[in-house]
Amino acid sequence: MKKGKFSKDLLILAILTTITVFTWIGFDVYRAWTKTQIPQVLQEQMAPLDPKLDTKAIENLLQKTLFKKEEATATESGEIKQ
Repeated sequence: MKKGKFSKDLLILAILTTITVFTWIGFDVYRAWTKTQIPQVLQEQMAPLDPKLDTKAIENLLQKTLFKKEEATATESGEIKQ
């Protein structure tokens, strides 16, 4: 008699556990399906880039990184002329 009651309790526990697991999975799938918005920051980062290069800006940058010979020797001696 004890063995029958133990089997019945174990069966009820197994059924309730299975129902709980499937309910949990169902809620997670529903939440994942309804939450598909990309944050605004990522949308801005995913914007297409302009394929044209601003050559004038590149030239300005190149000119700023090049030093004249006088500027290079002035910095070596410790004098900085502006």
